Amino acid sequence: MNGVHPEVLAAAMSFRAVGATSPSRAATKLGHLLRPPHPGERIAVVVGDALRCSSTVCACLAAGAAGVVVSVKGGGGPTPETVRRLGDALGLPTVLGGELHGRAVPGGVLANSPREARSDLLEGRVLHFFSTNFGRCLAEVVVKVTEYHEQGGSADVLLATFANADSVAARLRNDSYERVFLCMSGFYDHVSLEDDVLGGQILERIHIPFTDMDDEARSMVASARMLWSPEEQTTAFRTGWIGRCLERFGMAADIPAVVSGEGIAEPVRERMKFLVPELRWWKGLAVFATAAFPPGRVNWRRKTPVLKEVSP
Repeated sequence: MNGVHPEVLAAAMSFRAVGATSPSRAATKLGHLLRPPHPGERIAVVVGDALRCSSTVCACLAAGAAGVVVSVKGGGGPTPETVRRLGDALGLPTVLGGELHGRAVPGGVLANSPREARSDLLEGRVLHFFSTNFGRCLAEVVVKVTEYHEQGGSADVLLATFANADSVAARLRNDSYERVFLCMSGFYDHVSLEDDVLGGQILERIHIPFTDMDDEARSMVASARMLWSPEEQTTAFRTGWIGRCLERFGMAADIPAVVSGEGIAEPVRERMKFLVPELRWWKGLAVFATAAFPPGRVNWRRKTPVLKEVSP
């Protein structure tokens, strides 16, 4: 959107729901549109990677993880030392998670599957999770939201999955956000049907008129309307790009797990439905946590601190 006429940007700013289907789209749209049109505007940024990272992160929190820090697989984002300092501040151990070539990262307690989230591995621990697509998307969101907070704005960053779509939508309705950004991770910076369906299901539930959505948000809604039932979603997702990759890695069972909870431990599956993980900041470090997180252990912030404090 560089060089776009100011009136065109003004038109884009007028949408109440904005979709972004990949990390680069999130960076572009947030960079241009995440600016306050008036003081005190309430904004929500919903991030998701349905198959499978955001589902796994939500499952880990439901299994009792105290917080989850996401880094880009292969480098980028918070370092293990920074995350260990957070664990030390909480008085809690730090564990690793994420997938490399279909297996858990070296030293990881789980790979990238919500079926592997167990309380005995995660309860009372800080999880440092490594991800390719979700890591890239979240990194872009963190940068843009930090800049927005520096400008005096206020934006909440919420994590979405198929399991908690109802709860995320309820939060968006009840907190009366004036604008909502749906930032999905896609697959290697391309659109993924799974993420579009997830984003569309949330948009359908928050009662923003179709006419107040931008084109990418409307495409999300169209995808969700095409594949609304879990049975339709599972069938379609199995044959998509991600689904075929999961089949090759022997992880196709993650598709019904993400869509309808099959194979996820019962207590974890039930808790996932009611969790709305939200980014909190500790000395500039972005951490997904929930309302169940013990208060008073560290100085959490709902907004990022000033830029000079970003590196702990």
